Amino acid sequence: MNGFLASILGFLNAFIALFLIIGGGAVGLQLDDKFSGGGLIVGLIIGVVLAVIICGVLAIFISMRRELMVIRRLLEERLSEPSENRREPFFGGDETKEAADKIERQIDQLKKLRSEKENSE
Repeated sequence: MNGFLASILGFLNAFIALFLIIGGGAVGLQLDDKFSGGGLIVGLIIGVVLAVIICGVLAIFISMRRELMVIRRLLEERLSEPSENRREPFFGGDETKEAADKIERQIDQLKKLRSEKENSE
């Protein structure tokens, strides 16, 4: 149901913008005497600004929804691949312990070199 409402909103977004612009012009025309004959222009400008703000934000959300749907589809395709074609992250195990031991040995060697250098000075 949400997808249906979102697609309707995407379709109606342009009509909402048009309604805001025309509505702004109509309000400006009614207030024409307060703007010394420029009420229509002022109303159209205000309508365009409102349309850009309101419909622009809606367009951003609609675009984000579409992009998220593409990302979701790509993730579902990738996760549906057989595991031998996919690299899984590796956490823990003997290889990790060996790498950690190697790093500790290198740190010990560096400490030893540093202390030898300080003693020689």
